[in-house]
Amino acid sequence: MDVQTRPLSIACPNFGIEEKGALRSILGLLKPYLGHPWVVSDAGPFDVCFVNVDNPDDAATTLDVASRVVRCALRPKQHPKGTIHRPLRPHEVLAVLSDVTKQLKGSESDDRPHQGGHWGFRLRGWPLDFAKWPKPWWRVLACIARETHSIAQIAERTGLPAKYVEACIERLLAAQLVERLACTPAGVAAGSSLKQKWSALASRFLEKFGLAR
Repeated sequence: MDVQTRPLSIACPNFGIEEKGALRSILGLLKPYLGHPWVVSDAGPFDVCFVNVDNPDDAATTLDVASRVVRCALRPKQHPKGTIHRPLRPHEVLAVLSDVTKQLKGSESDDRPHQGGHWGFRLRGWPLDFAKWPKPWWRVLACIARETHSIAQIAERTGLPAKYVEACIERLLAAQLVERLACTPAGVAAGSSLKQKWSALASRFLEKFGLAR
């Protein structure tokens, strides 16, 4: 994921219009301190998701595509550790976003394994709640269930945009459900035969879990 060339994205699935406006104002105030642009967005993938736990709504879809979820509450001490105040407080927003930026840039700096090489990913285990994940991500899980592939290879085999593959891989990395292995260019392959192989493999996995169409 090229953190250097894109704004980082915040989802607020069950925030009101005024609350989203307040967050945008906070981002404006924090801009000199964040070191990277952040935006409030309604379109994923997202880098962080702020959720109002005082008035829970159906935010499941957004939660599934966010790399990190932050609970927001009027009385954060009554909720799990990591919950921040609502209305949002600038210093808490700054702490969260600075931490996320650091993690993403750290991951990016490790994304150059060796000369001419690339990182490949292989699934360690299926998430227990994978049925709740976005359905396009199921294809990513099946693609790397038995073979190691790069982001580009996964995107090619699944037909998904690379940014959606990246979001899924980030979620798997955070859950320690995927291995990241250094691969050489010789390991890169393409073509219709590989697409057919991937399609058959994906179908078998989805059928195994009763999720095939």
